[in-house]
Amino acid sequence: MPIVSISLTEEILKEIDNLQKSMGFSGRSDAIRAGIRSFVAEEKQNENLSGNEVSLKQLNPLEQRFLEESLKVILRLQDEVYARFGGIP
Repeated sequence: MPIVSISLTEEILKEIDNLQKSMGFSGRSDAIRAGIRSFVAEEKQNENLSGNEVSLKQLNPLEQRFLEESLKVILRLQDEVYARFGGIP
């Protein structure tokens, strides 16, 4: 598996550590990979939607919490990227 290096603020790193512990991931990498997989799956689902049709999957509370926490981390990472590279592309 290729290795990708990223820079994170201490705040985001603490959030990932908390997510790792609360969700039972074996390490930071596992937690981050799960968040990225979730984000990619959500984007693929959004690409398949047409018009105002929405398809919702029933999530158990653990899945829902994980997705909510992952989205928070992803949005903070997005903000950092935009700040570093001069705004929204």
